[in-house]
Amino acid sequence: MIADAEAVNRAIILAEQISVIRYYDAEQEIHYFPEKIVLREHSPKGTHQLLAGLRESVEIFSGKDSADMIRQILSVIRTDPYTHINVLRRIFMDMLGIYSMTAQKLNGTIEEVWVWDDNCHYQNLMMMNSLDLIEIWFLEFQNIFYSHFFVAYKCSQSDLLKSIFSYIDRHLTAQIHLSEAAEEIGVSNAYLSTVFKKEMGVNFIEYVNQKKVDLAKQMLDEGKLVYEVSEVLGFENCTYFSKVFKRYEGISPDGYKRKE
Repeated sequence: MIADAEAVNRAIILAEQISVIRYYDAEQEIHYFPEKIVLREHSPKGTHQLLAGLRESVEIFSGKDSADMIRQILSVIRTDPYTHINVLRRIFMDMLGIYSMTAQKLNGTIEEVWVWDDNCHYQNLMMMNSLDLIEIWFLEFQNIFYSHFFVAYKCSQSDLLKSIFSYIDRHLTAQIHLSEAAEEIGVSNAYLSTVFKKEMGVNFIEYVNQKKVDLAKQMLDEGKLVYEVSEVLGFENCTYFSKVFKRYEGISPDGYKRKE
């Protein structure tokens, strides 16, 4: 019985190692290993940072960047053989989970996306045994994903921008911080910053400062003093207000009043 158990255990280990080798072996070559392969029980170095990059690019529907992240993740895996098959599968599940979370935010599911006449994506990934095939699948999946959810994404961005503009208008006479705006709207700082820059062409603070300067000009035209305008618009002090004003108008607030 002991001998049988040992034989079964050896067979299980051998099958496990063959499965891992097949992941890495695109050419399906014959390999000879004089000793048992030591399988890594942790993700290859850099994987977590690349997954974070994939998450950021998917959230803003940047197909080029997310495709680059997919390729880099698979490249890191290939250059650090041999990682345990369960670790690899967990990485692939995390990658697919990023798309799943994005779909949920758009009131959808990844099961709406069909790849190769199938929408059982988690099961299919578990069955795949080639890194090359998995990379091809992910690139195909993301293209269909972006196409399917594009309209919903654009509508969500429109709603997000409306919320941001509303927040800015309501707080224009106070100090406005991106972190506080993001918290009230219900998104992360990084997401708000990235989306705003992508959609508006300027970053959040630049837009806020321009709005404050535009309002400052109206108030100066109405006869208010520079220090009064600075206080009303929530600037730390008159010197900083003058610096911001001149950056956008090319002239100091005092110079603007004299010109008028």
